[in-house]
Amino acid sequence: MTPLVSSRKGSGLNDSSATSQESAENSRREIKPPSIWVFFCLALLVGAPAILGTWIGGFAFSPLLAAIFLGIAVGAIWQVIDEVTGLLRRYAEQQGAPLVSWINLVGFLVGLGIMYLTAFLVKF
Repeated sequence: MTPLVSSRKGSGLNDSSATSQESAENSRREIKPPSIWVFFCLALLVGAPAILGTWIGGFAFSPLLAAIFLGIAVGAIWQVIDEVTGLLRRYAEQQGAPLVSWINLVGFLVGLGIMYLTAFLVKF
């Protein structure tokens, strides 16, 4: 088991051999994808402020409260956009793939289509 903080630092030992061993050990580790339960919890954690902020801000009779709660909703949505973009950037760098790929573009367009479809259904 590797300690969180290496006690070898400054001990006069050859640190290059330790780092090469650690990097070889890290490359052999497999990264397991998160379970669907983790995605559900994250969606709830991120989606709840956006939905509540939009509902309260949309139905508020005070312009100040509307601005505050709609700002909370926009902030929650922006946080999701920022995190997903960072995740895609790290994945692209790790795989040596471009950041903008066909699968990302198709996923984005499908998301836009679902968004407009639900807005269309809510309107009627």
